Parts: sequence; C-alpha cells; structure tokens
Amino acid sequence: ARKAYLQSEKGKAARKAYRESKKGKATRAAYEQSEKQKASHKARAQSAKEKAYRKAYNETLKNTGSDQEQTKIAGKQAASFVCESNKARNNEPESASISPLLPAF
Repeated sequence: ARKAYLQSEKGKAARKAYRESKKGKATRAAYEQSEKQKASHKARAQSAKEKAYRKAYNETLKNTGSDQEQTKIAGKQAASFVCESNKARNNEPESASISPLLPAF
C-alpha cells in the first residue's frame, strides 16, 4: 500500500510540496552537512554494487554514445547481478564450503 501511494500522483505531489517547503529544505541542508551523510556517501561509493553499476554504466556510455536510457539499464543489471551473487554467497551453508576431511565415525 505504501509503495502504491508513493508512486501515485497524490504521493508525488506530497513529496514535492515537502521538498519545496522551508522545513524540507532545512532538513535536507542539515543532513547534507552531517557526518552520517558523509559516512553513508563514502560507504556507498566503495560498495561492490556501486562499483559494478558505474563500470557498466561508463562502458555502455562509451559504446553507445549518449544513450542514457540504455546505460542506466546496463548499470542496474550489473548492480542486480552483484546483489544476487552476494545473496547466493551469503545463503550458502558453511558446511558445503568445507570439504569433509575428517572420517565419519
């Protein structure tokens, strides 16, 4: 329900009104100056997902010229591939990665 509201015209209008209000501008300015924002920005820039997105985006941009839509799609596909491979690696049971070296008793 929340996602539907955020994508609706009413939700978009509400977010735009807040963004343009004094309170919205003050909140955004305070966050941009905060240590939390700086740490978050740095962590995102160094993440594997972001690096994969940027690499695919730039490579596609080089090959296609200035097709922005195609470059965004390529970047998102690369980022989602990294996310899926990380999920698969994290869900792998620990015992599967350790070969059975000890004899069974």
